[in-house]
Amino acid sequence: MMQVAWLRSRVSDKAKESRWQKINAKDPDDFRLQIPECRAQYLLDIALKLGPAKSSGFGLQPISPIDIKAYCDIFKADLSIWEAEQLMQLAKLFVGSHGEYDGNDCAAPITQIPEEYKADVSKRLLEMLVKRSQANKRSAPIGGRT
Repeated sequence: MMQVAWLRSRVSDKAKESRWQKINAKDPDDFRLQIPECRAQYLLDIALKLGPAKSSGFGLQPISPIDIKAYCDIFKADLSIWEAEQLMQLAKLFVGSHGEYDGNDCAAPITQIPEEYKADVSKRLLEMLVKRSQANKRSAPIGGRT
């Protein structure tokens, strides 16, 4: 849920679009848009379908048992008490994380960087270091001695 909250938050208070909207517009295949797998994926799917938070006029509030009951009635879902409690915990985590990330330019909380991306970054970093090293060799030493 932390990754979802990060994606749904804005980089700055003045930004009008969420991180997801900005990243998706540039590159829909960006690895930051991927939500990590979890063991109870069906609960995450329900939380996202239900909406983990609602607006109260004073910011976001986590969903309540009434919201979960309404979801179960509409979609004929038979959730256990444990599953309902987990949905409420996911909602609390979402709201807390969203409050932390919204308006802050910060890295994604969960980043599973693909190997190709790591290799590309390593290659570019090595090229930059080689160029810098070569530029330092051409400059005069400190103190003016050669």
